[in-house]
Amino acid sequence: MPYLPTPCRSAAVLCRVLGPVLALAACSGPAHDAGTAQAAVAPQPVVHQAPVPDPGPYADLGIRIESLRLTGADYLLDFRYRVLDPAKAARLLNSRKRPYLLDEATGEKVFVPESSKLGPIRSSGRNLKKNRIYFALFVNPGRLIKPGAKVTVVLGGHRFEHLRVAGARGE
Repeated sequence: MPYLPTPCRSAAVLCRVLGPVLALAACSGPAHDAGTAQAAVAPQPVVHQAPVPDPGPYADLGIRIESLRLTGADYLLDFRYRVLDPAKAARLLNSRKRPYLLDEATGEKVFVPESSKLGPIRSSGRNLKKNRIYFALFVNPGRLIKPGAKVTVVLGGHRFEHLRVAGARGE
């Protein structure tokens, strides 16, 4: 190794141990001998990865609840969930079991409305896709369920308890 002043000798050791980016920063002082320094390597851009969202308490059922909010002038409750595992989530969307929502304070049950032409207003269990959001709309006759109410949603025999209802704008 050629003779380098002490600050750059330390930098040369850092260069071997920690890489060229740290050596470039250490050798930029006044004792730097430009003729003996190694060629600087351009630093790699920092790639920020989005944090992995918490799958929530229902990951073992293959879903994550996204929201439960009032809609349609508060006459409907919009329940949305993301499918994490289509095979597991298919059990929740059993067409033979009618989903309902239970107001925990009053014990009032509300159901998914059915149209003679459209059928039930909810996502079906056929051809589920991973990471896609599905829904079920429940009626709220007389606007009985208010924002902030705690409810239980029952889908395919599974109970999702103590869910808080958000207002139409997410309040």
